[in-house]
Amino acid sequence: MRPLVFLDFDETLVHTVLGYHEDGYEICMDSPWGADEGGWGDEDSYTTHTVLVRPGAQEFLVQLGAVADLYLYSGGAQNYLTEALEATGLDVYLIDYFSLYDDNEDAFEELELQRRAWLLVDNVAFYGTLVQDKLLETDAVFSEDNFVHVRDFFGHASDSVLLNGHLLHRIERTLQQQRQLPLFTE
Repeated sequence: MRPLVFLDFDETLVHTVLGYHEDGYEICMDSPWGADEGGWGDEDSYTTHTVLVRPGAQEFLVQLGAVADLYLYSGGAQNYLTEALEATGLDVYLIDYFSLYDDNEDAFEELELQRRAWLLVDNVAFYGTLVQDKLLETDAVFSEDNFVHVRDFFGHASDSVLLNGHLLHRIERTLQQQRQLPLFTE
């Protein structure tokens, strides 16, 4: 059974900014933020956001997808996540994706996590903790080795975290170590 990798979306693979930025993918979505000086708008308010993709993200997902099933999560709302994934084209590399913001109790139902190696790749321990809590509800085998920290991405074109191969090798090595546990060798 292929291992599973849960990837954080925001500040790990992309950085989203309010307004237009020439180097990113523009998405327009309903938002509680109105056009009035940063105050809360009405229900029909739409704002423009720009999604900046971390350099090397697509290649990283292709290479990682060759060795593991990829699931992506976000602390943002589901409509944001869907719009951003479709705009960037990153959705084609994933098995599935979900929002931690929206109700997704069934997100982990049929993954058989108790029988497969899995890993959480995140830039912030807070969201990682939320995902870990959901994973633990499935009786998944969990240890501190299931978490790989990634440095934040803030939209800089010079970012090389995904380009140098170190993160990919660290993930592959960790998954290989998990596969050698007695539970997965039976």
